[in-house]
Amino acid sequence: MSKRTLDAFFKPPPKRTKPDNTSTTNEENNPSPPQSPDNHPTYPHSIAKLPTHLEKALSEAIETSNREGKIMNNQPDLDCVYFQPFLPRRTANELFRVLRAELPFYRVVYFAKRGGVDVEIKTPRFTTVFGVDEECFFACDDDDAGDGNGNVNADATPAAADINSNSQYRTSPLTLRKSPTTTTTSSTLPKYTYPPRPIPSILQSLKKAVESATKETYNFVLVNYYATGEDSIAFHSDDERFLGFQPSIASLSLGAEREFLLKHKPAPATTTMTGSADGGGGSGGAGGTTIKLPLSSGDMILMRGTTQANWLHSIPKRKGRGLAGVGGRINITFRRAVIPAGTDNYYHYNVGSGGGLGVG
Repeated sequence: MSKRTLDAFFKPPPKRTKPDNTSTTNEENNPSPPQSPDNHPTYPHSIAKLPTHLEKALSEAIETSNREGKIMNNQPDLDCVYFQPFLPRRTANELFRVLRAELPFYRVVYFAKRGGVDVEIKTPRFTTVFGVDEECFFACDDDDAGDGNGNVNADATPAAADINSNSQYRTSPLTLRKSPTTTTTSSTLPKYTYPPRPIPSILQSLKKAVESATKETYNFVLVNYYATGEDSIAFHSDDERFLGFQPSIASLSLGAEREFLLKHKPAPATTTMTGSADGGGGSGGAGGTTIKLPLSSGDMILMRGTTQANWLHSIPKRKGRGLAGVGGRINITFRRAVIPAGTDNYYHYNVGSGGGLGVG
């Protein structure tokens, strides 16, 4: 056996010969140029696109994640699918940090009738929303085909597809147009209380992934930010008429773990409230056995069928859950509104005037 000296231990390791990989060399010498952010007159500030590596990680995660989910239908009128997880924890946590930094959030204050009296209500969490109902869509002036998110229909012309590419927000301002599939013969646009906003690129890839997994289509993205354990949402159901019959709503969690509670609505004889204090405008109440789901970063639950008509859900206040360590929790819900009342409702409760309330 040869004798090893102290010099051998401190000798630097031999240099590795870099493999002849032209694509890698080109990538290092010619990195992708930074992408211009999305801009729109209705945005309070520019919204950056997803970093390229996160876009790639999200794409890969969708291919390998548990796409089937766990069916939850062992209770009366309950029809849910629990994806645990839908996104890997690492990807979900990074997505949380990016969305927290880029999206505009608001703590909306509004008035609601309580016992015949107008009561000022401060939304117990930060919120934001993007999208428009089925009766309208975002498009450029010379685009004659599109959906509710600024995307062209499958039979759109190549010119229209170019206009509605990922650069749509910076090359030409998107205008609100009448949907070509609307059933009304009126040529006028709906009069919205607050101007709707197109879904930014930073949320588009995520929306497409959720649509692929749930086999549903959505035209609204609602985002809740729970900064601390004091932020919450009361028991309610998303059973508004503007969502249509038996709506499907997908809810994705990012960041800190929070409990998601489900319980059956009270019997019809029990008094219920309309317009819950959580800012959702749905029906509230109490009663029945409670189902508790620990939603971790990357988990998603799909509520469909008869669920909204018969069940309530909430995120209760919780202290000591380590929210400060990860900066809180973001919940993203994907929905489809069928009439203009949905657009008005979502912007009223989730953006409002928007003045001075942003935290993003």
